[in-house]
Amino acid sequence: MDSVRVILQAVQAGNYDLAFQTAKKEVQKDPENGTYLSLQLYTAGLMNDRQTVLETAKLACPKASAKTTQMFLAPTFLKFFEPELLLQAFSNAYRKEPTNVKLSQDWLDSALQIGDLPGAQKAMMAGLKHAKTNEAARKACYQVCLVMALIPDVPLFTDLANKMLEKHLPCITADECYVAALVFRKKDQSKLVEYLSKEAQVHLEGSIELQLLLLEGLIETKDFEGVFNYAVKQLKSINSFNYFEALNTAAVELQRVSDALDFINSLESHGFNQALAKIDLATKVKNQELDVDEQIVNYWSKYKSKLGTFKYFEKYITKDNISKLEAEPSFSNVNDVAAYVNLLKLRKFLGTSLVVDELVQNYESCKKFIPKEKTDYFVGTDLLLLAAETMLKSESDYKREQAVCLLEYALKADPCNFSVKCQLIHIYRSLNVFSRALHFYSDLSIQNLQHETLGHWLSMRLSTTVPDQVPVIQRRLEKNRENADKAGIYSSTALNMGGYRQFQGIFELGTKLVWNMHAVLLDLEKIKSARILRGTPLVTDLYRLPDTSKLLDVRDYTTAVNICEVGPKQGSEFLRLEIAKELAVKEKNIQHIAELPSRISKELTTIEQWCFDVICEVLDPEYTNNNPEGTTPKTLPELPELDFSLQKGNSPDWELYNYCYTILDTVKLTRQAKNVHLDLKPSLTNLVTSVTNDLNSYSSSASKSIKYGEKDKILRIIVEEHRKNLKKLKSLL
Repeated sequence: MDSVRVILQAVQAGNYDLAFQTAKKEVQKDPENGTYLSLQLYTAGLMNDRQTVLETAKLACPKASAKTTQMFLAPTFLKFFEPELLLQAFSNAYRKEPTNVKLSQDWLDSALQIGDLPGAQKAMMAGLKHAKTNEAARKACYQVCLVMALIPDVPLFTDLANKMLEKHLPCITADECYVAALVFRKKDQSKLVEYLSKEAQVHLEGSIELQLLLLEGLIETKDFEGVFNYAVKQLKSINSFNYFEALNTAAVELQRVSDALDFINSLESHGFNQALAKIDLATKVKNQELDVDEQIVNYWSKYKSKLGTFKYFEKYITKDNISKLEAEPSFSNVNDVAAYVNLLKLRKFLGTSLVVDELVQNYESCKKFIPKEKTDYFVGTDLLLLAAETMLKSESDYKREQAVCLLEYALKADPCNFSVKCQLIHIYRSLNVFSRALHFYSDLSIQNLQHETLGHWLSMRLSTTVPDQVPVIQRRLEKNRENADKAGIYSSTALNMGGYRQFQGIFELGTKLVWNMHAVLLDLEKIKSARILRGTPLVTDLYRLPDTSKLLDVRDYTTAVNICEVGPKQGSEFLRLEIAKELAVKEKNIQHIAELPSRISKELTTIEQWCFDVICEVLDPEYTNNNPEGTTPKTLPELPELDFSLQKGNSPDWELYNYCYTILDTVKLTRQAKNVHLDLKPSLTNLVTSVTNDLNSYSSSASKSIKYGEKDKILRIIVEEHRKNLKKLKSLL
């Protein structure tokens, strides 16, 4: 096996091509050798050659040993997001070595890492045979039953889990009860209710998960008497609006509204939930016995200054009853400010237009209540947030610059306000002032998965707006990539420690990290930025990306008001078209594009759609016949005009850069695809020069429109950043 050593040494030295060629030669000599087939597949994977991996897998999976499966096949299938091949490889290896404990554990870890619960179930069933004691068998049984209960729409698993559990009842711990409850719920909700009400009652008191499952079961079986009694029992010790809602629903069904109301009235210690429950009950009965408007006014009189009251009210407030709520901008204390803010948010929710000058004036009136501690939340800042949002929705010139100045002014007095920073990130990215957006993003001090949910605020279309900043964002997400690689181990640990109630959350978190749409979008940004900046795209990275339809979108679109986005939302459609375009260019044929269900998407900007159409045309065989390689094209889709001039009241923003960089990228793509030369750089140079020359007049005009904040300082920052960005862009033309 000297060749094995040569291959592994070449891999260690980073010479993947030599390793692959050596493995390939050995396979040609001995086509049945599982070790060399596995090494050929593994080295092809190191070179991101998905096609060879898939072709070799057909031969390697049946012939690989347990060791080569663990060392070479499994890591490759994980890298290429191929759960079916992973399952096939481990199943074949297990049939050869059914007593190999480490094999079944690696199988389980790998299946959990890639988010494959059916694969995990098969690995666990294999692992059951290794349980030598009653305790080990019991533990293995509950583990596999938990996984089967979490797999949707497989009746066979439901029946199997019920049969397996019968041997290991009654449950000893609350975690075991949780597994049993999930299994019974899939079979029959009435069985779940009976089990939790009787056999598992001893564990019910200490487990919120079991309590909520019981409530769900009672509601699903329409046992409204049971819902009513259980809600009453729970509310005597728990202040939870979930139980109030359930109580009210049951009361209406049972015609016991007066009983429910008497009970709710007795719970004075439940505060705002008690008052909100009366509103909820009133909306459900809809009669004069319990007037909705009266309950809303009662709630408002007690809790109008409670932070977030407007959120609780959104479900019940109408244009008719909001007129009965009062809060004046004559502030004697901070509670008056909070009440006024809540009322304004409710009015805005119902469509009332707010007035910027009034909001700013009222903010100035309440500044005297700003907390001494800079980290303490100041509700008055919400007035400026409302003012900024109103500005951004207006048709006024330089509305983003006005909003930025106002929000920067807000941070002077309230430097730790999370919402203000979030909004500033959005606006600065829209204006393509990346350094300020990055500054405030860093200031948020977010960690781990939060980068996946909020990182798109910075990374969206980064390669065609500020391409040299793509590595900055990638570095921030490296730790998450490491955590994704460990997702299976974390899930396995939860199972092995008996933390069945925690398993689902840990598994779902790991799955979100592995099948993460934002990560794939960022990989695409990396490829495009490398081509734009250096002309050397790492397109082979695209071959390892998963099917875009399976990706999970964990991006947050609710934390900040999404008025200033950097183009249309990029989703699976955007990825499908862009990846197909990149692969088509690399392979110099239109096959990947021809397989698409559609070549048009609202997720592309106008100029991105043009770029896609140009590549389709250039790679079309008929076009190639009429336009020899290396010539200037005769007919191509017409370049969309960008009606952009700073002298017309426009702001330099993401759209200008997306237009220019996408055209620049198209020039490089057509040359790479068919050596087609597009003569577009002169017009781009003229546009960039014109914008650069007009920056001073832009600053002067914008300054006249801004009433608030340190406008000259902020406009200077904006102009300086654009000078730098435009200089960089011009150097690439």
